Amino acid sequence: SIIARSIFVGLEQAVKEINAGAEALFEAGVEVVALWDNHGGGKNIDLSLLDKRIEVIVCLSGNIDEIIYLDSKISNLDFDSYLIKVNGGNESGILKYFTYISDKLNKKIIMSSNNILDFDVVRSLSYHPNIFGYIVESNDLKYLIKIASLSKEKFKIYFSNDYLILVGISLGVEGIINVIGNAYPNLIKEIRDTSNLSLRNFMKYENLISDINCDETVNIKYLLRIKGLISDKTRLPLGSCKRVYKRKIEE
Repeated sequence: SIIARSIFVGLEQAVKEINAGAEALFEAGVEVVALWDNHGGGKNIDLSLLDKRIEVIVCLSGNIDEIIYLDSKISNLDFDSYLIKVNGGNESGILKYFTYISDKLNKKIIMSSNNILDFDVVRSLSYHPNIFGYIVESNDLKYLIKIASLSKEKFKIYFSNDYLILVGISLGVEGIINVIGNAYPNLIKEIRDTSNLSLRNFMKYENLISDINCDETVNIKYLLRIKGLISDKTRLPLGSCKRVYKRKIEE
């Protein structure tokens, strides 16, 4: 069928793109390149064909039984870590959830949640031998300052928000998962390398950041195309950029 052929072509194309991008990064001197599978469960790419130097992180979510079952189906694939995402629950339940799963799975675990995880829960889990990090999805500055203090040699804190790039770097977190860096990598490099980069310079990108973070990945792909960084043939179309965002992005 057309759908089946499209999926096959998409998987093949994705491997080529990732390997080409990784090769360029390694040649430029980057020491670690990680492939972040945020919601595919390892099914949206052929992991066996990836450059073996790439660190692969596979995302899983669900109840404990679902996580254990999925692990039994894909744990033999060649990847390095799990991103385990919990959707709600009280403090005691979340502590038991991550502890049990991390005891059972023979992979490194990075934690994530739709809600802010309690500081004491994160601190307790940071000592688990299989838990290596926590991705924070919050704009609460007081919480961010406190949680960033847990970022150590073994356990890493990551921020997941373009607006928190400067805050995260100033607090010494391991990394910031951002979208704007795909289109303006030199901006991120400048922020990382120049401690005195002014907030005014960064906030010139405020409106653009807001626009490209709408409609999943459609808008950032449109920006990458008009900047000449990818072509229309690079990926199967997942949707078109709305006219209102096209105008804003082009401006």
